[in-house]
Amino acid sequence: MPTLEQIYADIEKIAADRLAINERESELRKAAVEEVRKVVKALNITQEELFAEPRAPRVSRPRGETVPYYRNPENPAETCGKLGRKPAWYNEALKRGVSQEEMRIK
Repeated sequence: MPTLEQIYADIEKIAADRLAINERESELRKAAVEEVRKVVKALNITQEELFAEPRAPRVSRPRGETVPYYRNPENPAETCGKLGRKPAWYNEALKRGVSQEEMRIK
């Protein structure tokens, strides 16, 4: 069984080792900070650029296929949906007097 003096000696050695480790970590940290400062200065990076939160890229969600709502009375192969910009044939048909109800797909 170790004596009390041996235990105190071990504690002092551990404390001295811990102090040496802390000093080494502090030196490494200072060197790392200095290296980062050199790189930031060389690349002319601003504080805003350095500490800006990275944004996730915008991902567009897949959209479902639109359901045709109106059909061209002159060419039944041409259709358009209810939402969004209407094609030229739709606007021209309205100008000619064709009603929306007549173009509507039932």
